[in-house]
Amino acid sequence: EILDFLEESVIPADQNELRMIRGILRMDTVKVREIMVPRVDMNTASATASIGAVADLMSVGGHSKIPVYKGTVDTIVGVIFARDVLTALDNDQDPDGPVEALARPALRVPESQSLERLLRQLQERRTGMAIVVDEYGGVSGLVTVTDLIEEIVGELVDEFDVDGPEVEAIGSSEMFADAGASIDIMNQTLGSSIVADGFDTVGGLVFRELGKVPSPG
Repeated sequence: EILDFLEESVIPADQNELRMIRGILRMDTVKVREIMVPRVDMNTASATASIGAVADLMSVGGHSKIPVYKGTVDTIVGVIFARDVLTALDNDQDPDGPVEALARPALRVPESQSLERLLRQLQERRTGMAIVVDEYGGVSGLVTVTDLIEEIVGELVDEFDVDGPEVEAIGSSEMFADAGASIDIMNQTLGSSIVADGFDTVGGLVFRELGKVPSPG
């Protein structure tokens, strides 16, 4: 009702403000799965990796928090924070020592959880990252407070974001798109209104329409 009023109002509404209001009102219906960083894109470190190696990984990747796993990514034992790594190195701790000793407990959330509940948990646990698990207990991705904020205010770009746009129209009937780009991003960029039903990304849309993995080219 609030959105209908704003969109039908004779008072011109700022589109950015409308988008933020929509984002806030959708927090109880949008699921974590729709905004998470998928497992294939996670930047992780083995529990046996050295503190020095993880410091290098953080420096290259530009991440201040990295999940640590033991054996496989499905066994996350904690999260490493850049501050803890820097403190350890400043205190002359052995850079070749295992990084697992610095890991803090990781918050785990189901991929079907709403963003509203996720925000409350991040606040309660005073953390900015959660590991997302599927119904079988496997790790399906991770989500950060930045991902949550971007759902409300739109894409945030920092000093380490050097890639081009996820979706770019190059003509009236052609576009370049990252297969991992969300349907929401595509709709916003192209002015389309595709409903994500059983998929969340451009790649998921292509798979559904083709019924197979497309061949290169």
